[in-house]
Amino acid sequence: MVLYVHLYYNMFMTVLMINKRFEELLPPLSIEEFSQLEANILAEGVRDPLVVWSGRHIIIDGHNRHNIANKHGLSFRTVELPFEDEDAVCEWMIENQMGKRNLTDAQRTFQIGELYQLKKKRHGGDRKNSSIDGSTREKIAKQHGVGETTVQRACVFHTAVSTVAETTGKHVNDIIGIADKTNKQDIVRMSKLTPQDQEKTVEKILSGEAQSFIDAVRLNKQEFNRNNPDFNTSGKYRIIYADPPWKYDNRMTGKWSSAEDHYPTMSTEDICKIPVKDMTQDNAVLFLWVTSPILEEAFDVINAWGFKYKSSFIWDKQTHGMGHYNSVRHEFLLICTKGSCRPDINTRYNSVVSIVRSKAHSEKPEKFREMIDAMYPNGKRIELFARRKPIATSGSDGQLIQWDVLGNQVSNEDNDDVFA
Repeated sequence: MVLYVHLYYNMFMTVLMINKRFEELLPPLSIEEFSQLEANILAEGVRDPLVVWSGRHIIIDGHNRHNIANKHGLSFRTVELPFEDEDAVCEWMIENQMGKRNLTDAQRTFQIGELYQLKKKRHGGDRKNSSIDGSTREKIAKQHGVGETTVQRACVFHTAVSTVAETTGKHVNDIIGIADKTNKQDIVRMSKLTPQDQEKTVEKILSGEAQSFIDAVRLNKQEFNRNNPDFNTSGKYRIIYADPPWKYDNRMTGKWSSAEDHYPTMSTEDICKIPVKDMTQDNAVLFLWVTSPILEEAFDVINAWGFKYKSSFIWDKQTHGMGHYNSVRHEFLLICTKGSCRPDINTRYNSVVSIVRSKAHSEKPEKFREMIDAMYPNGKRIELFARRKPIATSGSDGQLIQWDVLGNQVSNEDNDDVFA
C-alpha cells in the first residue's frame, strides 16, 4: 500500500470526526497521564500532529490531544493516512500505540490478542475459528518480541475479556482493569461462569466489595446459601463436627486415666461404619477431633466417611498431659471436605488455639464450635458423639444457627429428632 501524507494546520476549518470503535480501541490514559499531557500541551502547544483517516476526516491517533486542544481553543496539525477499511485502521492503531504507550501486562496481552484476530481475519480466517493460524502467530510473535505461546495465550485472554464484557454489558477496559487487579487467568475462569454469576462477580470486584475473583466467588456462594431454602432445609448435612470415642490399644497406669474409664469407646472399624457418607450433602465439611497416638487411624475414618483431609487446627491445652514419648499438651481438629466446601467467609483463623483444658475428660472448648459457626454460617449441621445439645446462636447476619446432635450422653429425645 502506498501512503500519501498530507500535512496542514487545522484552524477549525475542517471538522474532525470521532469513530467510537477507534476511540475505545486503546486503553484510556490514567488521570495522572492525562493531567501531565494537558500540562505539556498548555506549556508547549500541540507539538505532534493528529493522524486522520485520509478522505474520512476521522481521528485514528491523537484523541486525547484533540480533546485538550478543543477544550482550550488551541490549533493543531494533522497527518492523513489512507486505509482500506476499519480493520486495517485498527491494526495500524494497535501496532502504533504498543510501541509508544506504557501498557500494563493485561492491556498489552489483550492488544496482542486483538491484533491476532484482526490479522487472521484479514488473511481469510474466521474470527470464531478456534484453530491457530501458525503463520500469523509467528509473525506477531517476532514483531513484538514474544514467544508464539504468548500470542496463543493472548488469544485466549482476548476471547475471555470479550465474552465477559459482552455478557455483563461492561467495556472491555473495565474487564482488563479487573485482570490488572487480580490476574489474567481469573478472567478466563470468569468467562466460564453462568451469565448471572459473571455479572455478580464483575460487580463485586468493580465496586470493591471483593478484592479478587476468589473473593467474589465466595461472596456469591454466601448469597446462594442464604437465599436458597433447599440448601438450608434439605435432609442432609453440610457441616459435621465429630469427637469420636477413640479406643486406644493400651491403658495408662499411675495417676493417668484412660478413655475407657470415662465413657464407652469404639474401635476405628466401628467408627468407620457410621453412615456419615449417606448423611452429608455432595459439598460438605468435616471437623474431626483426634489425638497424636491415633492420628494415622483418623484417616481411615475420613476416607470411609467420604471426605478428604485439607488442614487442621491445633488445640494448645497449656497444661501437660499423658504420653509415652512426650508430655502431650495438644489435640488436632482436622478439617476435611467432600466435594467443594471452602469457608463462607474470608476471615482465616489462627491454626493454633491456646485454651486451658477443663477438668472434664475429653471436653472440648466451645470456642471451636463458635469458629465453625463463623466459618460456615450457612447449612444444616450436626455434632456426632455429642455430650449435650448446644444452645442455638445467631450468625453475623442474624440468622439462627441450630445444631442437630447424636451421642450416647444426649437425651434419647434429642437423638430421635435427628433421624425423625
